[in-house]
Amino acid sequence: MKMNYDRFSGMAAAVGIILIIAIVAWIGVAGPLWRAAWIATPAEWLGFAGNVVGGLFTLTAAIAAWFAVRAQINEQRRSIESQRRDLANSQFSTHMVAMAQCYRAYQNVQEGHLERSVQYSEFAEEVTSPSMLAILVDPLMGDDVGMVAMFMNAMKASASFKAAVNRISDPDGRYELIAGMIYSDLVDSITNRRKVMREKSVDELPSMALIDKTVYEYIRRHGVPPP
Repeated sequence: MKMNYDRFSGMAAAVGIILIIAIVAWIGVAGPLWRAAWIATPAEWLGFAGNVVGGLFTLTAAIAAWFAVRAQINEQRRSIESQRRDLANSQFSTHMVAMAQCYRAYQNVQEGHLERSVQYSEFAEEVTSPSMLAILVDPLMGDDVGMVAMFMNAMKASASFKAAVNRISDPDGRYELIAGMIYSDLVDSITNRRKVMREKSVDELPSMALIDKTVYEYIRRHGVPPP
């Protein structure tokens, strides 16, 4: 939509300038010359000179107006992009806080300083909170939303084993390892996405995948990092 609007506005401005040049060229130059060729008088030549000067002023004003319109369009585009970046930054900040709170609640279960069943209940609330679930449907996270889901599932599997609240188990610590690694990668992913949208555009983010899933699939299956 943005590209079509820019293309249309550019074409319309070009057609307008060509039309103005054609009208000015005929009324101010070609018409008077053609008429003067038949009945040239001093008054006619004086009128011709006035028309030429007036036409040049009109053309100059038209060109200046075209540049002013282009500058206004570019300024509007910059303003809109700035607003989109501010909104995206705010969303990313919310995601970072949600992940940090969830990961901290998960670590409390792992450390077991308090009663693990209580800590697991707190973790369960955090991992299914609206803020965490919102990350899964945020297009700005691109293809990395799958890693958010894996992050949540890895914490659930590891925390469940520590709290002994269901049959899900993580006896060899593979899911604990995955959870920690993905958390670090998700933080880096958001940092890099912010950098990309500053240097390019917010439109680049939905198609990006910054986290390699291969290593996590290997750990999930074998329990150790790949060689």
